[in-house]
Amino acid sequence: MSLKRLVGTIPSYVGAVGVIGISVTILAIIATRNAGVYVSGLLSLAQITCVWVIFLLIGGLARERRHIQIDYFADRLPEPYDEYHEWVLRGLNLVACFVFLYSALFATLNGLDSVVGGLGVPTAVYFAAPLLGFIMLTIVYAGQFAELLGIENAWTEAALDD
Repeated sequence: MSLKRLVGTIPSYVGAVGVIGISVTILAIIATRNAGVYVSGLLSLAQITCVWVIFLLIGGLARERRHIQIDYFADRLPEPYDEYHEWVLRGLNLVACFVFLYSALFATLNGLDSVVGGLGVPTAVYFAAPLLGFIMLTIVYAGQFAELLGIENAWTEAALDD
C-alpha cells in the first residue's frame, strides 16, 4: 500500500473508531446515570469525539468525491455558462475554505489558554478538529481548482490508484 493511499484511508478509519467511541461513551453516560454514579467528563469526551469525527470525515469524503452535491441549478445552466460556473464554484469553495481555515487556526490558538470542564484538556482540542478538517478540504479544493487549470491533482482517488 502506497503512502498516499494510506494517508487517504486514515479519515475513514478514524471516523469508524470515532463512531464506536461515541457509542461507547454515550452508553457509559446512560449506565452511570442509571447507576447513580457521576463520572466527570464523559459528556465532554463524547462531544469532542463527535466534533473530530465530523471534521475528519468532511475532508476525507471531499477527497473521495463522496460528499453531497446539489446540482439542481447547475444542471439547468445553458451550455456556455457551464464552464464559468465550474470556475466560480471552485474559486468560491477555495476562498471559503481559506476563511474557515483561518478562523479554525485562530480559535485553536486562542483555545490553548482554557480547558474543557471535566476533562482538563485544552479547549484547543475542540478547535484542532476543524483546523485539520479544513486543511484537508482546502487541499482537496485547491487540487480541484488546479485540475481546472490543467494541473494534475495528486490527491484524488484516481491518482491514489497508481
